[in-house]
Amino acid sequence: YFRLERVSVKKIEGGWDDLLGLNTVFTKRVPVQCMYHPDAIFVQPDLSIALGDRKDALGLGFALGETPQLPDMYKTRRKLVDGYKPIVESDWLSGPLKLTQVAFGYLPENKQVTTGRETQYLMIRVRIENTGDSPYSTNLTLLLGTMLGSQSTLYEPFLAPIQRWQASPMNVKVERDCLTMDGKAFMAFRCNSPTSVTWRPSLAEFKNCVQFAIQLKPHELRTIDFTVAGRSSLYPAEELAKMKAARFERALKVARGSWDRALRPGMKLEVPDDHINDIYKVVVLSCLQNMSQNPNYPWREPNQSPSNTGVWPWEFAHMAIPMISIGYCGEMEPALRFFTERQNEVG
Repeated sequence: YFRLERVSVKKIEGGWDDLLGLNTVFTKRVPVQCMYHPDAIFVQPDLSIALGDRKDALGLGFALGETPQLPDMYKTRRKLVDGYKPIVESDWLSGPLKLTQVAFGYLPENKQVTTGRETQYLMIRVRIENTGDSPYSTNLTLLLGTMLGSQSTLYEPFLAPIQRWQASPMNVKVERDCLTMDGKAFMAFRCNSPTSVTWRPSLAEFKNCVQFAIQLKPHELRTIDFTVAGRSSLYPAEELAKMKAARFERALKVARGSWDRALRPGMKLEVPDDHINDIYKVVVLSCLQNMSQNPNYPWREPNQSPSNTGVWPWEFAHMAIPMISIGYCGEMEPALRFFTERQNEVG
């Protein structure tokens, strides 16, 4: 029915219902860093999260079970909060347990990125629900590792290599509600009920693990919030006090509001199909996320994608012209200066 020749001749317009039942689009990495922030953060299909695009970038993984079982990335489900914001909600079923993860970037001290030096946190909420009628005990294992370049595969598939979680021993110290690495602030965490937390340098085939012991009554829900340094270089230990004070609900409200404000300058598109409305907003916000504020220069640097820094001028033109035409001239101007004030291979 949807052969190219037939669609062209019959002027067939495919609708959302025509797509139901087909294989879903498989996004291998979703950037969730704050708009214009130079430190990219990626949420990946196996619920892992990468702090940056470097080969040695730090990363977080999540597993369930007495012996940690990693999520099957082909069986997780993911969506953008409100249908279009770069705030990723993922869920995974493991026996009677449903694990839900919400992750996004958050500026604790600023409304927006203007210099590129703003402190950025990665906010994560993990919910574990016992959907069964019997009590259930398990462990949530937080895996620490390096991404080995797996988050920046460009045209290759994301393969979720287990080697990420088999790194050399890390200099990590776990306390009651926080974690440091090499004496720097890595993360703070908060549980909605008393939970035993244990550092496991080695666990089965994994290295550098933090285990949270979970005992759930039938249909009980456990929540653990993580406030993580939004870059692989981490922050000074003094930042821990602020990280501990951060609250997920407030951060989520702030993040949702910041993305809505980013849409205000542009043309409003509203058609009967809400999916089309969301796609329009996603494209706009993705274009804005593809520019970063280098703290050492006055311009914004346009990128092919947050994981592939750099862009050909003609590629940027194909983004900038439509964005300017719908009202984003002010947002594009600092990126145009990248080309007019910094001439590649000249001078």
